[in-house]
This record gives sequence, structure tokens and C-alpha cells, in this order.
Amino acid sequence: MVFNSEVLSSVIGSIYEAAYSPEHWRTVVEEMRVAFNGSKACLTKMGPTVTANDAITTGPNAEYLEKYLSEHAPYENALELAVAAAPEGLIYNDHALVGRDKLRRSRLWNEWMAPQDMYEGLASKLLTEGRSFWFFDIQRGKSQRSFDGEDIKWFKQVAPHLRRANQISRKFGGMKLMSLAFEHLPFGAVIVDGQRRVLATNSQAEAILSLPSCGITVRGGLLDARHSRNAEKLLHLIADASCRRDSTVPGTGGDMLMSSDVEQNEIPDLAVSVGPLLEGIHSDTFGGHAVVFIRKLSFDLPESFVDYMRTVFGMTPKEAMLSASLAEGLSLKDAAQRHGIRFTTARSYLESIFQKTGVRQQSQLVAVLKTIQPITWRGA
Repeated sequence: MVFNSEVLSSVIGSIYEAAYSPEHWRTVVEEMRVAFNGSKACLTKMGPTVTANDAITTGPNAEYLEKYLSEHAPYENALELAVAAAPEGLIYNDHALVGRDKLRRSRLWNEWMAPQDMYEGLASKLLTEGRSFWFFDIQRGKSQRSFDGEDIKWFKQVAPHLRRANQISRKFGGMKLMSLAFEHLPFGAVIVDGQRRVLATNSQAEAILSLPSCGITVRGGLLDARHSRNAEKLLHLIADASCRRDSTVPGTGGDMLMSSDVEQNEIPDLAVSVGPLLEGIHSDTFGGHAVVFIRKLSFDLPESFVDYMRTVFGMTPKEAMLSASLAEGLSLKDAAQRHGIRFTTARSYLESIFQKTGVRQQSQLVAVLKTIQPITWRGA
């Protein structure tokens, strides 16, 4: 036995490094084998959908792995059935869990385990994924002593960290894939859980969140709004979108506008839309999460915006041009001067615009116009 407190600290550090860098799991498996003086160790999956990528072992033997996948994985065996029925987090000796004689009479042991000098295992069931499950296993060979109380004491200290890191690794990997799916959107996308914890962002969101005094930010790993009036609504929308009514139906989320803290033209206002992260790719991983889309509302409107407002609201050409100037941030007086009309005439146009857009104040009008601003793709 070579395990001690120093080795324990080193192994746990490696375990959490692997949680966010999956390629490091092979190092963890080998470190555990050495620390426990095992003949073999593995982090692997059992169940109906096992592939070659679901097994991380020491001294991998491609021939034996192929033999297992083709001859053993498709069929239930005594060890798999026993571990499948066990609770998550269980630490077990495979002889005690299955029965020494029963295990050694099995085809799995005789054709897979014994030829690889896997005569006794100390293991822990880490997590369940549908009908499949992940476990960590250390085996000792025919000429080695059996695991004793000292071995089990150290393994009990490591196993909870293996389980937590494996949970993080599975979730982090899935979120990373999902964030890549949002990467080419022309606006920000942030994946959060029901407590607003940020799980993944695309590059557009990272750029927006990095703006100084931007209306939306990340504090302590949580997505938040700088203004308290916006923070409460953002919290409500995320909670609604990430909840599951009757454990199945998500909320709808919603939309909101956010203003920056300071009145500087280079700090844009934001349109924020929150919706459920729909299940279907990895339901066990993504259930109970939301996606927050963030779009900068630039004062530089597309040339088609005037025609767009005429179509949407039935404005006259002059009303649409005046509205566009207001949406760009001009005052009514400056907008009137830009278009060469009297201020009193502009006020008359504004009253007509109010009626057609269903608002009562100029600030409400600007908010509506920003909300319906067409999304233009970068590089289009």
C-alpha cells in the first residue's frame, strides 16, 4: 500500500483537473492504479449503449476491448446486474457484491477478467445515465493480496471526488457541445441553470459581457443585471424557463430590455430573450436549464428599417423617418431639424406614431422600435 495523505491530495487534484479536461482521465486512472498497487484500473460505462470511447483503462489492449464490446457488452452479466441495482455512490468489493463463486463461474470473469489478471476489484458506482451507469474499478491480480480495511479507508476518501468530478465532466462536456452549436449565432447565447449559474457561453456573449458597465454581467459565476429592477425580472424569467411543471413541461421565459449604467453611446442597450433549453439531445444533462440570448441594440439602423416600420405599423414615410431618428437616440427637436420640419409638425407626427404603435410616451416608443429592430447577420 503506497497511499498516504500526500498522495491523496495529489490524486484529488488530478481528479478535478480531469473534470474540465477529459483527456486527463487516463492519467487519473493510472495514478489510482499505482496508489492502490493494482494490476489494472478503469473508469468505464456499462449498459446497452457502450462504445470504445466509454472505457478508460490502464494498459489498454485493443484486442481485449474489441472482444468485450462484441462478445460481452451486448449481454447482461452477473456483475453488471449487481452494480446496476446498487445505489449511486456505493463502494463495493466485486466478490462481496456478486458472490465470489458466482462471479468466477461467469463467462465475463473467465474470458475477460482473469486473462487480464483481474482477480479482485474495489470499485464505486459513480452515476447513472438512463439504463447505463459509470463506475471506477481497481483490480488486483492473482499473486497479490486482497483489499483490506486500510485500502477501503483510503478509497472511501477518494470515491466521492471521483463521483463529483465525473458528474462535472459529463455535464461540462455536454454544455461545451451545446455552446458550440450556438457559436455561429450573430448574438450572444448563455446557458444557465435555474439558479443563474453560467454553464457555457458563445463568443458573442463573452464579448458583450466583457463591456464595461454593460447592463448584464456575471457575478460570482451567476448571470446578473447591474440594475436591481432588471435583476429581479431576469431572475424570474430564468426561473420560469428552467422549471419543469409536473416534471416535464418547461416554462416559456420571456423578453426584456436592459439599459447600460452610464449614458455613453459606445455602451449599447440590450435586448434579452430567455427560453428553456429544450430536451432531446441529453435530457438527463440539460433538463432544468435555460438559454439566455443577448442582442446589442445598435443606434446604427439598417437602411431597410424605415420601410420595415411602414410595413409593421402602417406609418407614412415621414412618420417612419422621424421614428427611425428617435430610435437612433435623437431628441424630437433634433430629429425635426434633421428632416427639415417644424417642431410643432414633428409633435403632430409623434401623436400619430403613438396611436399606430400603441404607446403613450416617447421612451416607450423607442423601446418598441428597438425591440422590433431586424437582426442582421454579420458578414451578410
